[in-house]
Amino acid sequence: MRLKASCGKGEVWSTWQDETLFDMILETSSIIDFDKRMERYAEIQRYMREDPPFAYLHLDEAFEAVNSRVAGYEPFPNEEYHLWNVGIREEE
Repeated sequence: MRLKASCGKGEVWSTWQDETLFDMILETSSIIDFDKRMERYAEIQRYMREDPPFAYLHLDEAFEAVNSRVAGYEPFPNEEYHLWNVGIREEE
């Protein structure tokens, strides 16, 4: 790992750079097989746990409450809301 002293277009905002990690991500982007790609992302996560790019000081917990009539809702770990396929079931 090394710190970059430059900034500008294409630079990482934190000035942190890890060539091994960047190479792993780049190689993973060309893997077409879903299962192999997921295995590779798991390896990337393990690598980042062992050599974290930041000192994570805070972790928010998201709580989701859904009525049983809501259909098609699935929470995302990044807290984005994708509601295109969400609807309300008729009452029984």
